[in-house]
Amino acid sequence: MISVVPKWSDLRLVGNSKVVKLTIFMPFVGYLILFNNEIINYFELSKSALGFDPSITESISFSRLYQLYFGLMIVGIASTLFSIFCPPIVKANNDEYSYYEKELFSMTTKRIAQISDSLAELVTEDKKSELKSLTDSYNSAFRDANQLKYSGNVTESEVQSVAEKYKKEAIADILKLEWSFRIESMPKLRTAIVMLYGAGFFILLYPSANVFFRVCSVVWGKF
Repeated sequence: MISVVPKWSDLRLVGNSKVVKLTIFMPFVGYLILFNNEIINYFELSKSALGFDPSITESISFSRLYQLYFGLMIVGIASTLFSIFCPPIVKANNDEYSYYEKELFSMTTKRIAQISDSLAELVTEDKKSELKSLTDSYNSAFRDANQLKYSGNVTESEVQSVAEKYKKEAIADILKLEWSFRIESMPKLRTAIVMLYGAGFFILLYPSANVFFRVCSVVWGKF
């Protein structure tokens, strides 16, 4: 069954946005929106500057402030959850290929062991067996290359390059397995974040669209 919940790599497009990240600070700056006299005066001036009926602008001004505040708060909560729980390798890389390029040529035996130990505690038994097989392939790369030499398939000078090739293939498969697991981890949390983003953006966008159509109706009525 294919999951319809966006993966962490999909949520990254929103969660890593600099604009969306700023909503994390919304609880600390909320008073600037709700309790700032300058903003209230701005709305009072807007009524006169635009020449609209005060009864119309009065009904939309302050309720929009509250909607803006709560919309940003909800998006901020979603952004905070994303920032805390999104796997670091997803936050730090645009896609799996960026991750491969970054790790492939700087991988060490210690790093391989760290990845394997970390994943072994989380993945299913099938994936655990696959991970062990890949780790064994990495560790036995030089021995396997030597066996090819003894069978006459490679020369002495080619053993090292063949061993490196085997290691890189094993590393690529391990990284692929790790990336695949990380982007699909914590499905319930990903669902909650998607719902919060959806609710927050709806609250932010719906009033704007509503105001736009109401203002257009007023302007259109003057012609």
